[in-house]
Amino acid sequence: MRTLSIAFVILFLSVLGLWQSSQAQGHLSANFRMGIPQGEMADNVSTIAYGGGANVLVPIGGNKSPILLGGEFQFSLYGRTTKQLQTPPLFGLSRRYRIATNNNFASVHGTIRLKPNFDNFLVEPYLDGLLGVNFFYTATTITDITNNNVNTDPNDPDNNNPGISNRTPEHNDNALSYGGAVGFLIGKGPIRLDLRCVYLLGGVASYVDRESVQIDPTANNGQGQVTFDKKTSRTDMIMPSIGICFMFGE
Repeated sequence: MRTLSIAFVILFLSVLGLWQSSQAQGHLSANFRMGIPQGEMADNVSTIAYGGGANVLVPIGGNKSPILLGGEFQFSLYGRTTKQLQTPPLFGLSRRYRIATNNNFASVHGTIRLKPNFDNFLVEPYLDGLLGVNFFYTATTITDITNNNVNTDPNDPDNNNPGISNRTPEHNDNALSYGGAVGFLIGKGPIRLDLRCVYLLGGVASYVDRESVQIDPTANNGQGQVTFDKKTSRTDMIMPSIGICFMFGE
C-alpha cells in the first residue's frame, strides 16, 4: 500500500502542475463504481467489486481545447469474509473475537480525454485513454468484541469502538493496466452528472480466491488463523460508474 500512496501523490502533483501551467477550466469528478471481472479473472472471481474513485483533468492548449490530460485513483472491495470465535474459558472467563478478511482492489492511472466542445448541448460525450497500475491487497482484522453488550467505557456508552487486537496483511500484488472509457457529462454549469464505463486490460497478477478463505477459530491458542488459496491470471475488468463532475479554473 506504500507504493499506492506514493503513486497517488506523484499523480496529484503532476496534475496540479499541469493546471497551473495551463490556467484553463478543468474537471474534477468523484464517483461510485463497480468492477466486473472479465476473461480469465471472471473464471476465478465470482463477485463484483464495489467502491469509489476520483479523477482530475485539465485542458491542454487553452480553455476550449478538446484534449484534457490528468489522472485518476479508485479503490474497491471485491470480497469480505467474517467469522466470530470464542476462546476456551480460562478461570471461567473467555473472550470473543470477530475476524474479517477483506480483499481490496485499487488502481492509479494517467488519463487522456477527448471531449468536443458542445457548450449548447445538455449532454457532452467524451472518450478516455488510460495507462497505469492495478493493485490487489488482502488483510485480516481481528477485533475484540467481548464487551459489545457490556457498557465498560463511559465515553462510549454504545460500545461503538471495540479494541482491535490485530490487523495483518496476508497478500499483495500489482500489474500494469491500460484501457479506454466512454462517458457523458450531463447538465450545464459548474456541476454535472458524470456517467462513464471503463474497460481495463490488466496484466498478470495473483490475488486471493474469496471462496477459498477459511478461518480456524481453534488455531494459535484460540486466537484464530486465516488460510486461503491464490489465483493468478490476467486482471481485465469492466468498470461502470456514476458520479458528479465539478468544473474548476478559469
